[in-house]
Amino acid sequence: MGVLVSFQILTASGWRWADRKGNWIEYDAEGITQACGGRNNNRVRFRRNLAGYIEGVLDPAGNEVVTFTLDALGNPTRDVSCFLVSCVYQSVQCG
Repeated sequence: MGVLVSFQILTASGWRWADRKGNWIEYDAEGITQACGGRNNNRVRFRRNLAGYIEGVLDPAGNEVVTFTLDALGNPTRDVSCFLVSCVYQSVQCG
């Protein structure tokens, strides 16, 4: 069993988490996910509504490749292809 090492880098707009396999996630200063990608330089960004919920996923060229409709609580219910999306959210309390 190997040890997976990850690290965090402070950036101009927040910080970036990465692991030794080349996977990474970028966060803004408030800790909100902005983009993610992998070792092959694949990158996706997220479009959020005014309440901060993800309504779309953008490819590297800025094209929206997935669009979600949200229920009253901000949970995604359908993507642009009208596939039903089911998500289970769990809160984890630290401390």
